Amino acid sequence: MSARYSACLAGMILAGGMLLGGCGGNRPAPVVEPQTDEFYQVARPIMTSQESRIYRNLASPQLRKRFIEYFWEIRDPNPLTEDNEFRMEMLRRFEHVQRYFQEGQRPGWRTDRGRFFMILGPPDEVDRNVQTTDPRLQGRVIDWYYGFSGATGTTYSGGGFRLRFVDERGFGIFRMDERYMPLRVMDILEELKFNMIVKRGQDSPFPEAIDFQVDFNPAAGEVTVSFGPKRVAFERREDRILVHLHVAVMVINEKEKIDKFTRDWKEEFNAEAVLKEDFRFNIPVAVRLDPGKSTLDVVVTDLMSGRKSRRMTSVKAGKR
Repeated sequence: MSARYSACLAGMILAGGMLLGGCGGNRPAPVVEPQTDEFYQVARPIMTSQESRIYRNLASPQLRKRFIEYFWEIRDPNPLTEDNEFRMEMLRRFEHVQRYFQEGQRPGWRTDRGRFFMILGPPDEVDRNVQTTDPRLQGRVIDWYYGFSGATGTTYSGGGFRLRFVDERGFGIFRMDERYMPLRVMDILEELKFNMIVKRGQDSPFPEAIDFQVDFNPAAGEVTVSFGPKRVAFERREDRILVHLHVAVMVINEKEKIDKFTRDWKEEFNAEAVLKEDFRFNIPVAVRLDPGKSTLDVVVTDLMSGRKSRRMTSVKAGKR
C-alpha cells in the first residue's frame, strides 16, 4: 500500500471518527439502508471503506445530500463543465452490471464481476471458454484481460493483468479467483476508486498525482495549496506558461457540519522562473471554519491534464 494512500485512509478514519462520535460508546445503528439507497448502490464499489462508513452514519438527509454532491464533485474530470462525466459513466456501468451480472437473488452491483466492472470498466478482452483441469470446478471459468495485447492470454503489454471468475458449483454464481490476480492490482483498484475513469491507450491506468502541501492561516481565513511544477500540465506561450487548476476543500467539523469551498485558478508565469528548482505555485482558497477541530479534504484538479490529487489534514480554529 502506498504511503499516499495510507495517509488518505488515516484522514478518512479521522473524519469518520468525528462524524460518528468516536470508536466506542453508544454509537447509533447506520441510518442508510444499502438495499434501497440508489446513490449507495452506484457509488459503493468506488467508495473507500471510510467513505462508506461516514455516509451510512450521516444523521440527516441534508448531510447526505451535501456528501453526495461533494463525492461526485471531487471525481469530476472537469469541474467547469455542466456535466459530470465521471458520474454519467458510473451510472452507465451500474445499468450494465444490473442487467448482465445478476446472480440468483443477488443484484449485479453486489457480485464480484459487478464490483470489478464498476471500478475498471469493460475489459479489453473476455475469454468465456477457459479450459481447466481443476476437478473441483463444476461450472464455467471466465477470464477478463485489461491492458492486454494478443489472443492467447500468454503475453501482456503495458503492465496488463488478468482477472479470473469461476463458477465452482455450476449454479451461475461467479467468484473472483484471487490466485490469478497480481498483488499490484489491489493498489490500482484503490487508486481508481478516487481517480477519473481509465482512458484506454494510456501508458498507465492512472497518472501520478501532484505532491502538494496544505497550510491553514486562521487569521486570514485561508487554506493555501502549494506545490512545485513537477507533474503540472501547462500551455506554452513564447516565454510564458499558462496553468489552469481547480481546488475544492471540504470541511468536516466536530458537530457533523459539512462545508465546501472551491476556487478556479488560471494564471500565467514567466517560463524561466517556473523552471527554477525552488519554484512553487501557491493557491489561496478562502474558507470559513467554526471553532474547534476540523478535517480538511482537499482535492486539486489539473484542468489541462485531468489529473487529480487529494490530501487530508486536520486543523484547529479558534473563536472569531
